[in-house]
Amino acid sequence: MSGHEDRLSSENFLHTLKEKYVQIYNKLSSDYDPEESVHSMEGYDPHLVQVAGKIEKMFGINHKIILKDFKYKMKNLGIISDELIPTFYVRFSIEEGAWSVIERVTLREMLTKNLSKLLLLEKQIWVEKSANPEDAIFYLLEMKEFGATYIRSFVEYWRLEHIASDVNKFIPYFAVVLVNTYINRGHEIVEGAIRILNSKAKDFIGMNQGSYTTNWFTSALEYIDRLNNDLEEYSQTEKVSTELFEAILVQVLLQTEIRKLRRGPTQTQDEFQKRKSILDTIEWKTVDVSTKEGIDNFKNRTLSALLVLDNENPMQQVFEMIDILFKGENIQRTPHFYKEKIRNEVGLQKGLNATSILPKAILDASIVKNALDKVLIQLKKDLIEEEKESRQKALEEENEKGGDIESEPESPEQELSEGQKNASSESHEMIEKNVEGNRTMDLQAENS
Repeated sequence: MSGHEDRLSSENFLHTLKEKYVQIYNKLSSDYDPEESVHSMEGYDPHLVQVAGKIEKMFGINHKIILKDFKYKMKNLGIISDELIPTFYVRFSIEEGAWSVIERVTLREMLTKNLSKLLLLEKQIWVEKSANPEDAIFYLLEMKEFGATYIRSFVEYWRLEHIASDVNKFIPYFAVVLVNTYINRGHEIVEGAIRILNSKAKDFIGMNQGSYTTNWFTSALEYIDRLNNDLEEYSQTEKVSTELFEAILVQVLLQTEIRKLRRGPTQTQDEFQKRKSILDTIEWKTVDVSTKEGIDNFKNRTLSALLVLDNENPMQQVFEMIDILFKGENIQRTPHFYKEKIRNEVGLQKGLNATSILPKAILDASIVKNALDKVLIQLKKDLIEEEKESRQKALEEENEKGGDIESEPESPEQELSEGQKNASSESHEMIEKNVEGNRTMDLQAENS
């Protein structure tokens, strides 16, 4: 690809990001209500809490993640919170809230759309092991071009907008937004990517023993030589060059996508939109099943959600909804378990309503709807209980080690460093280790 094409690709990429930022900013700004009361959270200004809550509702990103983003940026951009006035928090929360959505949703979505060629080579070389020697050359050139065209463009744009003189200290932040997890995992993710790069660099050393004499080969060899030197310097000084910065983030993105491939086929766009519509309608992430009012409101919303599903058979409708919910949750029991509960509940209710004068079709639909509500409420309670147990177990395990752990749940995307701490030249083995993490958010965190 010529330099001219690189420049145009970069410009189009940035143009789209800037347009998206304006749209998100305007949406948050118009929805902001200075009179709205919010639940206080210790250590956070109420304006930050309000905007974080709106972002979770609008874009599906856990509000705790957004608040951690706010705190991290204030600290690393040199903003002293004790000296700030309320109007600053309003402006900061909306501006940086829009940035968090761009970073955690839009950026990752745009990068992955342009990652197909590099992802295919990654899969062939280190997962399927079906690549030929030339593929290694193309992999290096594609990684270099991807980093320079997209990563470099975004980071420079971000640096200018944030007046950040030393963008290198933000590399843990850029790493976590690509994985969509909490900022406290940043350094581990970066170190995991470094280990992968070191391992791959060793694999590529043998390339200069070949008989290739093309300019492509020379360019690829020069690139890997620079990366080797940069990795060596990083091991001694932790200084990150521009190319190493880009290579780290490219590896973070690649490993995240490889794990998704390991999990099986992704949803089609229609399936994704249907699922998002249903989740938004029933407000699944924020439903309150601890009060009668919360349960009644939830029952009203499930009725609206069923209209999204095409199937006219009430039982098939609710089964489809169960399947949709399971696609976004890490649930110990299977969908079959809850479907059986619905069948049992329907059978029980039909027996109790055997003498009803309602038309059969209406009665059946009503019974199935009531069964769905009952089982979904139980499912939500099960999820809450499982999350508590998971967090308690993590705390106990960490206490046994004498360490410290934050109280929030982890992201569904596990940091790269886990399962890869003993990286060697057999880098494909690290990719084979697909470690499933705990959940915190719906992605789409994979969406937007």
